[in-house]
Amino acid sequence: MQIRASAQLVGCVLTGLALNWIVVACSSPNTASNSSPNTTQNPAPQAQANKPIKLTLVSYAVTKSAYEKIIPKFAEQWKAQTGQTVEFEQSYGGSGSQTRAVIDGLEADVVALALAGDTAKIEKAGLIQPGWEQELPNESIVHKSVAALVVRDPNLGVKGWSDLTRDDI
Repeated sequence: MQIRASAQLVGCVLTGLALNWIVVACSSPNTASNSSPNTTQNPAPQAQANKPIKLTLVSYAVTKSAYEKIIPKFAEQWKAQTGQTVEFEQSYGGSGSQTRAVIDGLEADVVALALAGDTAKIEKAGLIQPGWEQELPNESIVHKSVAALVVRDPNLGVKGWSDLTRDDI
């Protein structure tokens, strides 16, 4: 029962994470300042809507199976709501390896890392600006790690972390 609740929580958290970073990544400021009706410089809105949005997701390996389920559903919903196609390139690996790859030049629209220290390295490299955490609620953290306790003998009565300190465990 506790495992099922944890799995459902992880699913909800990952869905929220995906929706959050996709919305941020897909929304780009309008950089065209030309107010002229000349469409040769500014493509028609319909042409822009038909152009696929291409995003690169760089994340730690544990998230791969979740993103493989979330991304197609999100792309389908995004297409239905906006008419735009979203295409994803994905890179998965150890959080530290992914951090190094991004610092070394792997272009990424979205980076999801396992450790705050890895994010700090990317900030120190100048790829994200200090204070980025204040841009969104919860210090821009969509999820935190969820742990589940699995016991071989359910008769032991282990329900939480403090139970692991008991003398009979």
